[in-house]
Amino acid sequence: MEEDVEMPKRSFFQKLFSKKQPPVTSEEAKKAEHTCDLDKSWHALHYILNGDPWLGASPLKFLASGGEEIGEDVGYGPLRFLNALQTNQLKDELNKITVDDFDNRFNAAKLKSAEIYPTGDWTDAKPWLRENYISIKEFIEQTVADEKGIYIYIY
Repeated sequence: MEEDVEMPKRSFFQKLFSKKQPPVTSEEAKKAEHTCDLDKSWHALHYILNGDPWLGASPLKFLASGGEEIGEDVGYGPLRFLNALQTNQLKDELNKITVDDFDNRFNAAKLKSAEIYPTGDWTDAKPWLRENYISIKEFIEQTVADEKGIYIYIY
């Protein structure tokens, strides 16, 4: 008999369920919640994808803005939602930017001069940002395969 476990802590960038889920077994917990936590890389990823600290074109501006705002401030603005169609469009745009393309867009000096959060020296950040970019792509691919949308929030 498997014991009940708590669901993992919700992260920055995730798909949420519309109602509270009951406790699940440890096996179910592994596949029950599909999330992508970008930690503090969200702003740098937005900048690399859009070439601007805050602006960008849909759907690539999804990390800093975009989607339908829902409710009150949850940290740094309200929760935002991209429906399944918008998430599929995002997948298509991200697929146009290979990991090599992403690496070629990385410029530590520009990240620093644009005062990208967290401010500081970006010299050694490329592997960390690449890993998070790959995580985003995988997350979006799985979300589209599941025919779902995504919720985004920064806290």
